[in-house]
Amino acid sequence: NSEIRYGEHPPGSKAAGYISFNELNATLRNIRTPEHPEFDDDSLYLHVITNFMDVSRFEVNLSYATFDENDTHHLQAYLSPMDGTTLNPMLVNTAFMRIDQGQINALDLDLTFTDEKATGSLILDYDNVQLTHLDKEDNTNTNFKTRLKDFLANNLILNTSNTGKDLKPVDIDLPRPKDKAIFGYWWRALRSGLQKVMK
Repeated sequence: NSEIRYGEHPPGSKAAGYISFNELNATLRNIRTPEHPEFDDDSLYLHVITNFMDVSRFEVNLSYATFDENDTHHLQAYLSPMDGTTLNPMLVNTAFMRIDQGQINALDLDLTFTDEKATGSLILDYDNVQLTHLDKEDNTNTNFKTRLKDFLANNLILNTSNTGKDLKPVDIDLPRPKDKAIFGYWWRALRSGLQKVMK
């Protein structure tokens, strides 16, 4: 049982946003050196079961072609139900928004990463999400401009629900941010899909 905490502190934010993976259990297979006869035929495989933000079961399967010069790896992930406000420790300080209410029913992610870009799909099943946009200078403040964004987002732009027979996957196609390590790369790909599905 281990814990991983990932944070980002973007320009303009007074504090870092973070997500955590608690009670993490992992199985790693096919660790091979270049001298191994099957090095070029198989991928390193990682299976993880953990609690996301200590509240939701999160399962990840990762295959990584260690022999591939393009750093090709494939990630599949599934998240069980949770209250949407659980995401606020990351959203408030990195996206300058807050989820005031809403239920995340499930998240299903299937992505392929290379040194150049991430491609794949995301399905996010959610209900009754309400957002508040925050002032970048003071993330506790909701001035007129941010309240106007809230009204537009919650009434005209944002899909407040994406569930049942209307559930639609979104495609992800994101150039690799060269200034980010692997966890940051994964997070940016996931975030790009989340932004698409909620528009």
